[in-house]
Amino acid sequence: FDLKQHLKKIKDGPDTPWTPAHTMVAALAENLKAIRAEGMETIWSRARTLSRATRAGIEAIGLELFAARPAEGLTSVYLPQGVDGSAFLKRLESRFGIKVAGGQGHLKGKIFRIAHMGIVDELDILGTLSAIELVLDELGRTVEFGAGPAAATKVLAEAAATARGQAAVKA
Repeated sequence: FDLKQHLKKIKDGPDTPWTPAHTMVAALAENLKAIRAEGMETIWSRARTLSRATRAGIEAIGLELFAARPAEGLTSVYLPQGVDGSAFLKRLESRFGIKVAGGQGHLKGKIFRIAHMGIVDELDILGTLSAIELVLDELGRTVEFGAGPAAATKVLAEAAATARGQAAVKA
């Protein structure tokens, strides 16, 4: 996409310099409507809550977070020693339909990344944590089943209680 070329062309008339990706423009319009309806503060608040829940769950599983100061939109996690990163990612997707990103460059096969922005909700995080436990078990790691989702659920419940308290104060 060349904005300068596009702006120059539309000054000459209604034609565009190329055929736009209509489906992408329509998707963008729908997403912008959803963002306006929900509000950015609500979106950021949900991302913060989901990130805290994800990290609590990951740590309860016994995995190590990659970033000392992680972003709220993404959790990066070290794979346990001896776990094949490619097999881990493939199994998450083929068995559970869960797509998480692997590491890139020198981190390929060493970390995986869980997003918590966009169309992601509490059940996505809880399901992902459960699937991670099951896949780690299938790949030979000792896992305390339910530890990750339980820790995440506690964070989610505390956030919901706080939100209810804030709503009661506003009323």
